[in-house]
Amino acid sequence: MRSPMGGRCLFREDGGDGDASSGGVMRSLMGFDDGGGADDVVRVREAMRGIIRWTEEVVNGLYPLQWQIIGYAQFPDGTLDYNRPYHSMPNPNATISRILSLYADVTREQLRTILGAVEQISSPQHSNTSPSQAPDLPHQQQHQQDQQSE
Repeated sequence: MRSPMGGRCLFREDGGDGDASSGGVMRSLMGFDDGGGADDVVRVREAMRGIIRWTEEVVNGLYPLQWQIIGYAQFPDGTLDYNRPYHSMPNPNATISRILSLYADVTREQLRTILGAVEQISSPQHSNTSPSQAPDLPHQQQHQQDQQSE
């Protein structure tokens, strides 16, 4: 199976990996052998799906947090001043907490899984980040401390 760029595709449209006769392009690129490698491929796929779910949660969570114009200030004569709109938006705290919790509880580990797989296919001289160094969100430690105190 070829990609539009002329290289090999890692995934087929049906969700499988490329070359089934050789154990799959993904398995071979990741250095997995047939003795348990399929479990690793499944873990990487599930991690990717989880990261996509988290990303969708972030994007979809932002839409309701946009300011909505609910009216306009008035001039002393009672006419509307369209240069001074009144805005409203829902309290974002629940959405922010849900997104941060999902990241801390699930997504960070999924990113570590993906990082580990990428490091396995890259040469050791090009890798200077260990899988344990998945990115933390700013103020994540404070968020975790707040959750533990609840």
